[in-house]
Amino acid sequence: MLALTLFLHLAYPAPAAAARIDGPPMAIPALRAQEPSKFRIEPNMGRYAEEVRYVVFTDGGVTLFTDDGMVDSTGVGVVLKNSAAGPFNALGFRYAVRNTVASDGPLYIPLYSKLVRRNVYQGIDAIYELSADGSLDVSFLLQPQARLSDIAIAFQGVEKIEQSKRGEVTVKTIAGKIVQKCPRVMRLMGDRYVSLPVALRLYSDGIVRFQGQTSGD
Repeated sequence: MLALTLFLHLAYPAPAAAARIDGPPMAIPALRAQEPSKFRIEPNMGRYAEEVRYVVFTDGGVTLFTDDGMVDSTGVGVVLKNSAAGPFNALGFRYAVRNTVASDGPLYIPLYSKLVRRNVYQGIDAIYELSADGSLDVSFLLQPQARLSDIAIAFQGVEKIEQSKRGEVTVKTIAGKIVQKCPRVMRLMGDRYVSLPVALRLYSDGIVRFQGQTSGD
């Protein structure tokens, strides 16, 4: 997260040594305060516990990201079981300006377009990003040698997990039912990533994995 002082330094560099300029003084445009968009990814700026790194505002509420996993507004947590714990890389930096009490001035809020955890499993990156409709989409990028079977998704704080005959995985919580979308899985083949035809499979231990005929498994 860029510090406010760093941001202001980059946006408004210190003036050079005084020099004579002929003509009328230049008008400096005022910075317009723009409210952050409804769906957004921003760092935790002290509103939540310190282990929360990022806050994602989705169509369904708020999702909190820690270095170990994430938890949404219904209390459902999602972790990648047996993954390599590591920090998120926030990509696509921009900022918004939120008006506060006049005496305090505007509040500058860093925003991001996606969160990436690299090598959650050997040769596998996890990417989290918001779609235009406010849903949180998850993708996995696999290197040629990576094993799809390494990915294991575990749910916490749920009452029951079921899978229908059609293959839909349903998570039951005190707030209702959630149909788990199948994340997008892509493998690097040559010089480009190719989408893999995969589906979710619920195992007897409550872990959700991928199934599909792919190389590297």
